[in-house]
Amino acid sequence: MGRTPQPLSREREARIFDAAAHAFLTQGYEASSLNRIIEAAGMPKSSFYHYFADKNDLRDRMFRSVTSAVAEYIRPPDLAALAAPTYWSAMFALVDDLGAMAHERPETIAVSRMLYSSSPIADETAARLREAVRRWCDEALARGVELGVVRSDLPLSLLGDIAIVVLVAIDRWALAAAAGADAATSDRALTALRQLLEGSSEWPMSSSAR
Repeated sequence: MGRTPQPLSREREARIFDAAAHAFLTQGYEASSLNRIIEAAGMPKSSFYHYFADKNDLRDRMFRSVTSAVAEYIRPPDLAALAAPTYWSAMFALVDDLGAMAHERPETIAVSRMLYSSSPIADETAARLREAVRRWCDEALARGVELGVVRSDLPLSLLGDIAIVVLVAIDRWALAAAAGADAATSDRALTALRQLLEGSSEWPMSSSAR
């Protein structure tokens, strides 16, 4: 009989998820030592097995936590209701929602990075998350083309690839820069992405003009 998941405090959950995400990203899932993950999280091994069955169970619950957090914090706009003047402000509002999630649930961002690592974790929940993100991104870009605020001279599939790659690159830069990262730089990078997607040749706008 499978182990019934037990309640785990948010603080302890965050520690074990952070430790596991770091290990999976830097060492690969298969090569990561569960014992070292448990040690890095400061959790007694007996306590770990009270909450998780094994490393696979830990991985699965990490991705389920991201799904739960996205449902709690992210409010995607109704694409059909968007108009040209409101399109980009709605897209940037999503970034603000992600910022709120990152601030209040930082461990979910660490787990999310696993979705687009150089060796994505093989997991059904992770695959569904990636597919859902890409599907929404493609639909949002298609709506932008309809409204005339996203360029139509490139295939939507290519625009989607560009958007995902740039967003991941911005996140990796912010992670590498750590304390040296600043919101203004990230904001300019996002505005540059907007320019690329809309085909604008103007200099990036300030955040107040977004």
